[in-house]
Amino acid sequence: PVKTDLPTGLLGDFFDWSQDHVVHHLHKIYSVAPDRVGIFGLISPSSKSSKSKQVTPIYVHSKLTLIDDRIMVNGSTNMDNMSFFYCSEVSAVIYKPSLVKETRC
Repeated sequence: PVKTDLPTGLLGDFFDWSQDHVVHHLHKIYSVAPDRVGIFGLISPSSKSSKSKQVTPIYVHSKLTLIDDRIMVNGSTNMDNMSFFYCSEVSAVIYKPSLVKETRC
């Protein structure tokens, strides 16, 4: 996963730890149930005129999380304490199983 822009110094170290903590737990879940966890991103292929097979990551600030085909979380909140408690980020939690299943498919 791409890390968000972090402040420097002790505060930056704390936020970096927070993101690493979340990623570590996602990897733990993946090791037990790999068909239940996915982390995806958008990429742009190289130009048609280029013979290179390189891709360029596209930065999208929105996140989408689907949980057990029942709950969807969508918004701009990063998975760190700064976004959760101090920034003007917003995410919506939606409990509508039919919409979550349709979104996944």
